[in-house]
Amino acid sequence: MDVCETINGHTHTSKVWAFLRSLLGQRKTNNSAARVALREGVSVNELAEVAAADFFPETSHPFATSYNRDDTSADEEAYNVPFTMTELHHALERANTRSIPGGRQSMRCPPAKPAG
Repeated sequence: MDVCETINGHTHTSKVWAFLRSLLGQRKTNNSAARVALREGVSVNELAEVAAADFFPETSHPFATSYNRDDTSADEEAYNVPFTMTELHHALERANTRSIPGGRQSMRCPPAKPAG
């Protein structure tokens, strides 16, 4: 077994026990839905139906979503102003390549210098 060769004296104990339990067919399962259902006094199926209705509501027309495009915006509006090289350099220097977009920290760019 190739997996057995990866286990050595440096392998964390919890990983060894998890591997042993999986070999014995005794994997731990997460019964959080059953615990919530018991606490709320409902069956697991009822809990699943409530969760499905909340998170995945059914509409009478699932493909009838329409999006209205606003063609009234002009290129002169603030959000259409091209960014400057200073703003680009600032953003690239402070970009955290090890985090997800829109993470906990917001990136603040310095105000653009007036052309002159």
